[in-house]
Amino acid sequence: MPLKHLLLVAAMAATTFGAAMNSHDECGTTEVSADYLAAVREMQEEEAVAVKATVNQRPAANIIIPTYFHVVSTSKAKKDGYLTVRFARKSSFTRISSLTTYYTQEAETRQILDDINRGYANMGFQFAFKGVDYSTDPTWAQDQDEAGMKKALRKGDYKTLNLFYVPSYKYNGRCPFPSATADRALDGCTVRAGVALNGQTTTHEIGHWLGLMHTFETLGRPECDADNDRVDDTPAMKGGWSECSVDADTCPGLPGKDPVTNFMCYSTCRSEFTPGQKARAAAMYKKFRA
Repeated sequence: MPLKHLLLVAAMAATTFGAAMNSHDECGTTEVSADYLAAVREMQEEEAVAVKATVNQRPAANIIIPTYFHVVSTSKAKKDGYLTVRFARKSSFTRISSLTTYYTQEAETRQILDDINRGYANMGFQFAFKGVDYSTDPTWAQDQDEAGMKKALRKGDYKTLNLFYVPSYKYNGRCPFPSATADRALDGCTVRAGVALNGQTTTHEIGHWLGLMHTFETLGRPECDADNDRVDDTPAMKGGWSECSVDADTCPGLPGKDPVTNFMCYSTCRSEFTPGQKARAAAMYKKFRA
């Protein structure tokens, strides 16, 4: 099916899906550290050559990332999110959830992981389920002590991914960039449970965990900065929510159309990463997390 048709179908079917996402800021990414920015500059100079050199090479083995899920609710009452999540599967572009509760069972958490692994299938990373735990804590569930929650629940080392799902959160998701100076007790991605099943938000946040910036990033420069996310093959675009239009071009003075299907933008039709993002994520993982 042509991409333009897929995008049209996604745009028409995602009204409810988009409304659920747009009701919150999509992402609350943390400030970038000096060592992270230094690494970006270093990698940007090397990646263009590296991407071309690997075009005809046999793909390397996937890096396997141990992954823990932490599901938080306010109580064991149904109205507070203790029951099972039910899934409404539509298509790879329009995963619309019938999520009215936020307390997932282990088997269903594995289904969320399947969505993540599909998103990273061509990125050289796969995520291995290590376990899920459940907490009933009104303070954590209402986004009042994220640091305390992470310090109490987080497992593993700096190359272990921890995903925290809470019913109330100021963003759809938030995840820190890797850094040698980061407080490792606070590492891991927090995701609002209401968007946990859309097949996109968690994948987006993990992108930050692997060192990827938003495709519209400017690092303080004006919008439509030619360097945007400092990855060569992601065209510049303006920030904010994007329509799922293959013709969208919010930076017409720069090469390329808006990458509305890229996982690192804000849209409801995200489904891919670029080879440049693959190279960047691999380099960031090797430098900071391996």
